[in-house]
Amino acid sequence: MNDNIKSDLDALFRTHREKRDTALKLEEEKGRREEEFVSQFYAHQKSTIRPAMEAVGKYIEEKGYSYRIDESKDELTHDVKRQGASISICFLFGKDSYRPSHEYPYFTVFCDKRAQRARFNESTISPGLTGRSGESGDALLNEVTEELIHKKILRILTEVFR
Repeated sequence: MNDNIKSDLDALFRTHREKRDTALKLEEEKGRREEEFVSQFYAHQKSTIRPAMEAVGKYIEEKGYSYRIDESKDELTHDVKRQGASISICFLFGKDSYRPSHEYPYFTVFCDKRAQRARFNESTISPGLTGRSGESGDALLNEVTEELIHKKILRILTEVFR
């Protein structure tokens, strides 16, 4: 092989290696930002989201109703699927405690680490009644306040009790 071909191949491999190294660095930085956001979500969940949900839950308990708060971590499940961090409040209305939780009204805040946002999901479905279920918006983490959580839960309960 002549020296010109070797030189061209060396330049090609050098460029390819530089692109690969740059892509790897960008991927590592993205992973670091995502991990940092998940940590911020956990801190916000502990300081703001959970207390806001507990305040509503305790209040409705005084009115004779039950609730449950569930949290999930950002992890791989047993079947090797990615599960994102989230926190939910589920309102256990009625006497059939054997029903799965998705058959009760709920409000969930999900950690979307890729978009760096909190996403909301809600359901007004109740045992024996129809309702709606699905996404209900998103916000920057610092916009997820106690008041926002309370307003979203109030909207769900208003629909449930109509």
